[in-house]
Amino acid sequence: MLAYRAPDGQLDSDDDGLLEITLAAGNSFHVTSNSYGEDLQAFAGSWIDPFAGPQSPANQSYLTEHGKWEPIDLTDSPPWQELVGGTIQDVQLMATPDSPPHGVRFRIEDHWVDVEIGGDKTKVRIDGKPANAR
Repeated sequence: MLAYRAPDGQLDSDDDGLLEITLAAGNSFHVTSNSYGEDLQAFAGSWIDPFAGPQSPANQSYLTEHGKWEPIDLTDSPPWQELVGGTIQDVQLMATPDSPPHGVRFRIEDHWVDVEIGGDKTKVRIDGKPANAR
């Protein structure tokens, strides 16, 4: 999961962020929104931090003022720990008849993991509850 680290160093504790899943074979994929926060996107591979490495003075100033996204490993945290080692048994697109897909649902064993785009946010929920256990 990705979380937003504010300029004061605190991690945002809501359920906003993209979801990255690593499979037992080592392959990974991530689900997020586009840069406008309106369309669902899925990518093979791990998320790549666009601000990794040395930064220009302008980028460093931006990061100091606004913070940045960073990956956090929640595999040992409830409720994520219940999903580790589980099998993805179903994948469903979340859509209405008049709009493109706005989310995706994964059934992992007896749990549903939802990634839903709306209002310029990407919300991740497990069994309908906020997913960030921090």
